[in-house]
Amino acid sequence: MDLRQLRHFLALARHLNFTRAAEAACITQSAFSRSIQGLESELGGPLVERGSRGVLLTAKGEALRVRASRLLDEASNLRDEMAAEQPSATSSRLSFGVGPLVAARLVPEALAVFVGDFAHTALDVRVGKPSELLELLDEGEISFLVADLRHMDIGTRYLVKPLRFRRFGLVCRSGHPLLQQTKPHFRQLMDYPRVSAMLPLELRGLLQEHWSERGPALNLETQHNDLLPTLMAGSDSIGVLQLEVIDSLTRSGEFQRLRCCDEPALLRDGGACFVIVQRADQLLSPQARSMIETLEQIDEPARAQPHGNALPCAS
Repeated sequence: MDLRQLRHFLALARHLNFTRAAEAACITQSAFSRSIQGLESELGGPLVERGSRGVLLTAKGEALRVRASRLLDEASNLRDEMAAEQPSATSSRLSFGVGPLVAARLVPEALAVFVGDFAHTALDVRVGKPSELLELLDEGEISFLVADLRHMDIGTRYLVKPLRFRRFGLVCRSGHPLLQQTKPHFRQLMDYPRVSAMLPLELRGLLQEHWSERGPALNLETQHNDLLPTLMAGSDSIGVLQLEVIDSLTRSGEFQRLRCCDEPALLRDGGACFVIVQRADQLLSPQARSMIETLEQIDEPARAQPHGNALPCAS
């Protein structure tokens, strides 16, 4: 039994639905079910009753819910108390990792708040692939990382805090030829250059399936998000970006959201599952804990942007 399994069980006790609980924990439903089954096996009996009307806690499950809540609270308090005992310094350093998608908006906003509170802290922000950042975390090079969960193999030696799910859409410059049509088809986008930040694996596979007939599905997939607005503004390139990034671009009037009449459902419903990951055996500095709290505070008030429905195609 580990703390991660207890967190999964509490998510199930709260939602009483395996699908919603797995989404809240930011893992696949099959992995979530295995976690609960492993806990039941270790504790010697069923914790929930599965039926057509949903999930109910057994007597053993209700007893575990009370004790698990207390245990997780005590574990959190212990980490905070131990970290508070570390000697402070007038100057310090904070190193953490950031996946390319997270670097587009969430982390810059959190850094703007953080530097006001820790003016004497040197920052080392490593932007890279989630799998590479996980290696840096294991080696002690960074205190924590923020990235898309589904690009990493997370074991029980980590603590994982889920953030809000990010959805994606299409964007282009305001004078783009496709905007002259009221109902463009998704395959028409193959006639124009296509660019994106590093995409979730399932979205990259979707674009490969639909757009790779005459060349690469994407002309450019970059870790450097700041390249894309200038590139799209000076060409007929179409961007595949997070909706919150698209919203910030369209507010300037220079760009417009591009909607297709037959937009694939996966493009509308798929996305990135951002999480904060730290090692379970590593105490965080006050600076690291403050940065994580800032990331959570900035992420929490935001609401997932409505993606709307695809337009009907012309017959």
